[in-house]
Amino acid sequence: MANELDTESVNTCLSAYPDLGGPYRFAALEGPFHNQLYQVRAPAGEFYLKVLTPHPVYATEERYEYLASVMEHLAPLAVELPLPIRNDRRRLLTACGSFRAELSRAIGGAPFEEGSPGHQEAAGWTLGRFHQATRDLAPRGSSWVGPLGTYLLRDSSLLAVLPESREADALREHFDELLDRCRRAAEDLCALGAAALPRVIVHSEFTAKHLRMTAGKVSGILDFEYTCRETRCLDVAQALRGLSCLGPEVGGYVQERVQAFIHGYQRAGWPLSPAECRAVSLAGEIWDLECIGFWAHYMAQTADTHLDLDMVDHTRTHCGRADWWRGHREECAALLLTLTSREGAGRQATGPPADS
Repeated sequence: MANELDTESVNTCLSAYPDLGGPYRFAALEGPFHNQLYQVRAPAGEFYLKVLTPHPVYATEERYEYLASVMEHLAPLAVELPLPIRNDRRRLLTACGSFRAELSRAIGGAPFEEGSPGHQEAAGWTLGRFHQATRDLAPRGSSWVGPLGTYLLRDSSLLAVLPESREADALREHFDELLDRCRRAAEDLCALGAAALPRVIVHSEFTAKHLRMTAGKVSGILDFEYTCRETRCLDVAQALRGLSCLGPEVGGYVQERVQAFIHGYQRAGWPLSPAECRAVSLAGEIWDLECIGFWAHYMAQTADTHLDLDMVDHTRTHCGRADWWRGHREECAALLLTLTSREGAGRQATGPPADS
């Protein structure tokens, strides 16, 4: 999609932000990004222009008002967040070619170090505070992200309305298998009583690539694109895998990392319950299955045949992760129950982790 964005389109978009000053310079960034990103250097500072290319139908002003209100509410955490900047029409999204884009200031800080117990503890503590801050928040605007389980494949009739495309063919090839996996996960979700678990605003991708660190503390959190109200078990699952504490990428789990993260999360003051510990792996499994099912529903509803991803590789990756979550469900629950009960037996602290 990036080749559809010419220099004139980006310049026209950026001209809607007079506070940037001039002259400014911008450059397209290469990397494993969902959206097309441009680094912008201007008299007013360094910024990033995110062109919302993957599913433009959901890139609405109402959605970004929702995200902005979440970030505004998190200001007391004293962590830098990519708050969207309003343009000359006081709107958060601006046309960029045939897409919409949002501009935000650059977030400073060093990369997250997965092998540092201090960083893991700081991540857990920050996520725990994030969840406490948003448990009663009702953001303005609206969110298109449905409750956990919304995008699971449950009905074979979806096959009939998939468009003719390479991406849809990749789903057709594995559809019966995916349908069986999703139905089992949906039954488990109902049996677990996940709907009764506490709901908060979750980040949904609280992972190493989205964290910035300063002096051993989390100083910045990036990419709120999939933020929504959901069980906090989803964020815990995503964090444990995305911070390389556990999962197929580390061949099981790294005890020291999991322990440090959970210690940080529990000491933030709102400990995970036993029911939540048992639900973490299922939330992780369903997220990965929905990362596939979402695109099936999206193509069926929009007839979009130009997805900016390799659906074969995407399906293989997320099926592998879903298999890991299911195969290690009891092991994950036992580990989390042990660690949280150990934390509960100790003295609860509410201050930030010590510098690493």
